[in-house]
Amino acid sequence: MEKDKKIYQKAKKEAPEVVYDYGQAVLIHNLSESLRTPKEVFTEAEAAEYLRVKLQTLKNYAKKKKITWSLVGKEKVYTKKELDSFLDRKSRLYRHFN
Repeated sequence: MEKDKKIYQKAKKEAPEVVYDYGQAVLIHNLSESLRTPKEVFTEAEAAEYLRVKLQTLKNYAKKKKITWSLVGKEKVYTKKELDSFLDRKSRLYRHFN
């Protein structure tokens, strides 16, 4: 519920003359999010969410060198290409045919 309130407030700031009620605000926000350019570089937290694993699991994969990352400043980042490649390698279909 708190997340929806933040979405409502953000959407109201983005288009104050268009938003009349809560439902419209959420709809506008979700629509604008779906139209964004796909993300290519992820932080650790975003990468874990993308892979649908816990942050510690992602860190374990990185430590075991099952997934590669790069440093940008002091922050680890993961590319979408590497995350997708990792998902392909983890799939049963890949293991079955390779």
